[in-house]
Amino acid sequence: MSTPPPSVAPRNLTSLVDTVFLLVFSLLALSDVRSQDAAELVRVELPGVEPGDLAHPTPARRVVLEVTAGAEVRLDDAPLATRAELDRALARARGELLPEELVIDIEADRSARQGVMVELLQHLRLAGFVHVRLLAMGAADALDPARPFGGVR
Repeated sequence: MSTPPPSVAPRNLTSLVDTVFLLVFSLLALSDVRSQDAAELVRVELPGVEPGDLAHPTPARRVVLEVTAGAEVRLDDAPLATRAELDRALARARGELLPEELVIDIEADRSARQGVMVELLQHLRLAGFVHVRLLAMGAADALDPARPFGGVR
């Protein structure tokens, strides 16, 4: 019996194959296969914009919330002590309208605590009202343009 001739191939080809694959992958990843001509042929057609009415539709109804100097919130001269009362009063004033269709003006006394207005603004925002304006009300000279903010001369 004769023994088979010794193999000429190396016994561990795994490391050699792994190295070749890494080399091929690196060359493919780092090479730029796009030609310059192909990049110039791509054209994008953007849609045209036609002039239109940019004004938002005016909300249908206006509600005035008053904040007194003592930080009391009122709607139509009725005091609203809790957020639930405020929600019920706004639902009655809103009727069938969506919150986005209602303008809410907060007429706050200049000497009222600002924390009340911030809580009120946040509550209205979370309830879905988007047209909310805060107006500072106070003495007649509050509208004087020469008067600095805060009332100090």
